[in-house]
Amino acid sequence: MYGVGLLKFKGQTLGYILKDSFQMNGTKGEVAKVWAEQVQSAPVKTLPGSNGTIAPSFNLIELDYEVMAALLGGTVVKTGEVATGWKAPSEVVSLEGEFIIETVSMKRITIFNGMLQGNLGGQLNMSSVAHIEVSIEAQIPADGSAPFSIEDIPEV
Repeated sequence: MYGVGLLKFKGQTLGYILKDSFQMNGTKGEVAKVWAEQVQSAPVKTLPGSNGTIAPSFNLIELDYEVMAALLGGTVVKTGEVATGWKAPSEVVSLEGEFIIETVSMKRITIFNGMLQGNLGGQLNMSSVAHIEVSIEAQIPADGSAPFSIEDIPEV
C-alpha cells in the first residue's frame, strides 16, 4: 500500500494533508514471557496480551470551517448561509466515528470506531502553514467486531 488519496471522518471528506505527515503508527501486540528457573535460554511459555493495532496521525492543511468543527468540535460561525469562522468548544470534546483512508494503490483502510484527537498546530509565517494535527485511535466497536479492515477498492 502507498499514497494517501482520500480521508473521511464520519462520512465527511477532510481535504489536503501536509506532505509526508501521514503516519500509520502501528504498534506490535503485547505478550508476557514466562521464564522457568530451570531453563535459562528462552521462555517456556509466551502469553498473548493484546493484538497489534494502528493509530494514524497526519497534519491537515485545508482548514475549512466545517472540517475544523468536525475534527476539533466547536461551532461554525455563519453569516447568512456562508461559513465565515469557527469557535472552539468550551467543553471537553470526544469525537468518535468511522475513519476511512483510501490509498493511491486502490486499498481502503476502515477504522470502524476511531477516537479522534485534534489540535491547531504549525506555524504562521511565509514558508509554512498552520494545520490541524490529527490522531485517530482504533477502538473495538460496540458489537465487538474488528477494529479495522483493509480491502481492495472496487473498480468503477
